Amino acid sequence: SAVVVAQEPPAGATVPPGSVVGLRTRTDIWPNGIAYQLRLWHGPATASYRIVAADPAHEALTVVVTMSPAVDLRIWLHTRQARRVMVDITAGLESCRPVNRSVRCLFAFGALGGEEPGVWTVGVAKRSARPAAIQVKITFARS
Repeated sequence: SAVVVAQEPPAGATVPPGSVVGLRTRTDIWPNGIAYQLRLWHGPATASYRIVAADPAHEALTVVVTMSPAVDLRIWLHTRQARRVMVDITAGLESCRPVNRSVRCLFAFGALGGEEPGVWTVGVAKRSARPAAIQVKITFARS
């Protein structure tokens, strides 16, 4: 599937009925609010993927991570402004709850003032030796 990354005229513009609206899409970007599945094998491992941040200055950022227990995991988001938003699983263990045979962690950041819409990169790094199945869900939503 494809994700719309730009449109002409811009969102919110009024156009006459029957007008043509141009959409630019990309297939290498993960949609907002859909979980991304990762499998990181034995030993230290990293992975990354891209997401669309449509309006990060006005929409709250939420990160939900579901993973195997006892995984030493770091997650970060590289924003369009080259800022790095860290999601430190070990520091946020109070935000984590057991779910079946996994652990689910929820991190709420709120809106990130000053950030422009664009494509962000999500990075994941595992330092523990055991392989891990990880699910990351990034959501931007109006508060």
